[in-house]
Amino acid sequence: MLSVVGRPAGDPGSLERSFGEYLSRYEAAWRVFPDVEPALRALERERLEIAVLSNGADYQQREKLAAVGLSQRIGRVFCSDAIGFAKPDVRAFNYVCEKLGRDPSAVLSVGDRHDLDVVAARAAGLRAVHIDRANAGPADEPCRITSLVDLPRFLTGD
Repeated sequence: MLSVVGRPAGDPGSLERSFGEYLSRYEAAWRVFPDVEPALRALERERLEIAVLSNGADYQQREKLAAVGLSQRIGRVFCSDAIGFAKPDVRAFNYVCEKLGRDPSAVLSVGDRHDLDVVAARAAGLRAVHIDRANAGPADEPCRITSLVDLPRFLTGD
């Protein structure tokens, strides 16, 4: 894979250093989008439970939330390596709903991957909103927003 980015594979030590460099830069780039704070306030005003379902590694998602100062404001975190199912498997969504004690139809999934977060959530019986920050579509998605500021209109079950 390193040849794809113009770097020789090298010995195991250099590979370890390269990965360490990558990981350090990746973690240093963790940021909260500016629209997250107003969205969280709206969710908190409505007293809605917030949870995370991620295909990322459990330890890393928890570190990320802590690093950006959100771990105390986000409820439970469910990651594919810890629950045994990864999106788009409907069992991942159903597992979270079960652990939260919620009927899937009462849960709103918000995600940036249309295939993994929206289509799959709906297949599991959840309502879903596509957060399409790049405004790349699909344009015919009726529950598509480009900013979380627009999320409150989807918070009711209508």
